[in-house]
Amino acid sequence: MTVPRLVSLLLLVGAALAARLVFLSHPIQGDDYYYLASAMYGQTDPLHPHHAHYVFQGKDVDMRGHPHPPLNAWLLTGILALTGELREATLHGFYLLLSLLAVGSMWALARRESPHPVLATALVVASPAFLVSGNSLESDLPLFAFWLGGVAAFVYRKTWLAVPLLACAGLAAYQAVTLVPILWLYLWLKQRDWRAGWILACTPALVLIVWTIFERVTGGAFPVAVAAGYFSEYGLQRLSAKLRNAAALSGHLFFVVGPLLTGAMVGTLWKYRRRFDSTHWFLVGWLGIFFAAALVLFFAGSARYLLPLLPAAALLTTRVLAGRTRLLAAGVALQALVGAALAVANYQHWKGYQEFVARHQGEFANRRVWVNGEWGLRYYAEALGGLPLRLGQAVQPGDLVLSSQLAYPIPYTTGGGTLTPFAQTAITPSMPLRLVGLTARSAWSTASMGLLPFDISRDPVDVVRADIVVEKQPTLSFLAMGDPAAESHLVSGIYQLESGKFRWMGEQGSVFLKANGEVAPLEVKLYIPDAAPAREVTVEVDGREVGRQRYAGAGLYDLKTAPVHWPRNRALVTVKVDQAFVAQGDTRRLGMILQEIGFRVAR
Repeated sequence: MTVPRLVSLLLLVGAALAARLVFLSHPIQGDDYYYLASAMYGQTDPLHPHHAHYVFQGKDVDMRGHPHPPLNAWLLTGILALTGELREATLHGFYLLLSLLAVGSMWALARRESPHPVLATALVVASPAFLVSGNSLESDLPLFAFWLGGVAAFVYRKTWLAVPLLACAGLAAYQAVTLVPILWLYLWLKQRDWRAGWILACTPALVLIVWTIFERVTGGAFPVAVAAGYFSEYGLQRLSAKLRNAAALSGHLFFVVGPLLTGAMVGTLWKYRRRFDSTHWFLVGWLGIFFAAALVLFFAGSARYLLPLLPAAALLTTRVLAGRTRLLAAGVALQALVGAALAVANYQHWKGYQEFVARHQGEFANRRVWVNGEWGLRYYAEALGGLPLRLGQAVQPGDLVLSSQLAYPIPYTTGGGTLTPFAQTAITPSMPLRLVGLTARSAWSTASMGLLPFDISRDPVDVVRADIVVEKQPTLSFLAMGDPAAESHLVSGIYQLESGKFRWMGEQGSVFLKANGEVAPLEVKLYIPDAAPAREVTVEVDGREVGRQRYAGAGLYDLKTAPVHWPRNRALVTVKVDQAFVAQGDTRRLGMILQEIGFRVAR
């Protein structure tokens, strides 16, 4: 390698190193929590880290249903086994090596396929998706690094290197199977006589097949089948989700190399098309194949999903705009500016959770702490002994509840107490760019929040609060679910108010009612929908059965028991059903609908 080329490579590596070292202590973010859970489980079962179970949005889930194969979990399992700790700087230090693999691979590929290898590689390094996603512990960076390394080794016909790199790409993400048609296209256009290459290109798919069979034999289930069950349960493959995914990815595509270069390339492309050679068609095919697959496979429309087509976009841009070095350099600079600003905003968002938990860590030693949220808030709280809330969870007087308005809060009950504000913080990054946020319309992480590639706002990205549950005596003897005071009477198993007058309950639900020693029947107004399998309803007062009724089918019913002697002060009333179910697109276990419950005191 000549001195100028070596200097260019060192400068690019230095830029990538600087971008990572600045954020070496980046807080835990996004799906990092779930991968770290698999790494901790992997210490006892290193071959199956994806057999970990954890609570997700209030419900226990099996990570075999996670939409990624286990490579990233294996990497984190190995790092934890080697270092014995889960410090942010340590984890990001190891993942920094993947960024260097990506940069080196892009440089090698660009030297062969671009007239401007430095600018093509710089476009990748400066990409906002690379700058932001490279600071996470999710599977995107491993996929990108091994994908790019595998393609570069394949193009240089380094079989001994291409096989392990392509295999790792296959184990990093299911979408790596699109490498097969992409590499076949390369062979068809440029190296048809390389017979071994046609088989070598199948490596990602073959490795996935072998791993899937291994999981079925040793784990008892095909991971794809488990994932399909969760996709159905959470409604991830609905047409509406697919359409939003397509719209969001189309917006992200425009920003892969930045609007300046995308606009210039599109404007030049029609006139330039007659000069297309086999390399141009390969890059166009790479872009088209992966983007078409992304529209079909994905459902969230996240910007990081398009990382595998970033190299093709950078190479094609520098070929079509060959000779226009000032324009290309300006495009790189603009991408770097936007990417750096987004990375800072992202860092400050997740740092807000870490700091909030740190400020109140003294409370973890004095009381039970629950976490109503996901992501970094949950990670840092659980690291100090916090517990994840489950759907319909009953928290008790004296407990502290940490909650996030953004991070998928779930409904819960206060066990007959009431929430008293303890602390509240609005997380507002200094940069006015928003990847996610309470009012942001950005699809950077998920199209469910908006369709813009990113948003511009000064509003908080999230509001985090801590509330203490304070005991409160019941004030009502007869409870209508729509009563504003009803919430403080709910103990467990009864979900949020719907349509202003009813609440679903699970297999059993409990409430506290005011009582003064009266003798009166218990009345329950209930509705069994057509979809509910429940037919038998049992009611208890302070653990003693006072009524049981079986119904022939769905309908609206009034259950009334024989007169019951009610205890003084308060009574715990529990309603049970014989069966529950999970509705399409709803993760709760549902029994029946409650409208009213209690006893009417004669006046």
